[in-house]
Amino acid sequence: MAKRGLTRGDFVSRIGQAQTRGGALFFNSAIPLSENAEVYAFGGLNYRNGESAAFRRQPAQLTQNISEIYPFVSKEPPYAEPHVRWYSRFA
Repeated sequence: MAKRGLTRGDFVSRIGQAQTRGGALFFNSAIPLSENAEVYAFGGLNYRNGESAAFRRQPAQLTQNISEIYPFVSKEPPYAEPHVRWYSRFA
């Protein structure tokens, strides 16, 4: 680690609940056109943003890591940051 200018503190794991933020909005409506007919529609909008630290190996775990796939060159742990949007509608 010293050859790379790293210390043990550069590999502190981030453990705990993922941070998420989300919301949803739905509608369900009927508009009468006449005594015997109506237009009916429904739909929704959802979103979710998140951030989570992924599990990673420590530099001393040489036999449990394939360096060609995941080299220890970054001081930052791998993060997953999904940004999900989905919509539904029907009329």
